[in-house]
Amino acid sequence: MELVWFQGWQWMEKSLRENVMYLVYGRMSQFNGKLQISHPEMELVTEETADGKQTLEPVYYTTEKLKTRGLTGKAIGKLTRNLMEQLALPEIRENIPAPVLQQYRLMPRAQAYFKIHLPASEEEAKQAQRRLKFEELFMAQVRILRLKIRRHKNSHGYIFNAVGDVFNTFYNEYLPFPLPAPRNGC
Repeated sequence: MELVWFQGWQWMEKSLRENVMYLVYGRMSQFNGKLQISHPEMELVTEETADGKQTLEPVYYTTEKLKTRGLTGKAIGKLTRNLMEQLALPEIRENIPAPVLQQYRLMPRAQAYFKIHLPASEEEAKQAQRRLKFEELFMAQVRILRLKIRRHKNSHGYIFNAVGDVFNTFYNEYLPFPLPAPRNGC
């Protein structure tokens, strides 16, 4: 795999050392049939990271302007990890009924928030993403249903106090299908 720098390569050339292992982070792409990472983030391999990490490392995208001020994707990852470790997961309340969670085999909400940022495996990341997407769609459907109920509750339609000959003629002679019987005394 190639590591590519379009800007700042002179600095990278001076700061990288031979025969030293680095962990490399970034978005992989393919160019001329070769895998590459452009402007990767790197860190030295330590005793803690020599055997790999306990979780997958999320990639947080940032801008060059933020990077020059020290807010790299790696820094955002560290902030997120610290936040997740400090966050009391029981305080994140579940918002989907338990039978729905069971029916669709969804992980709890608090666990999904944790696992979307710090998954131990790709499968955990997918399950967390599935849960959060389901929640977003579920809540959108609930909002639409509430609007529909409110609209029907507040809308009584137009009431004709008297029906004249024009309506009766149209109803009895020109309507190409039978109307349903009135309900609820309407």
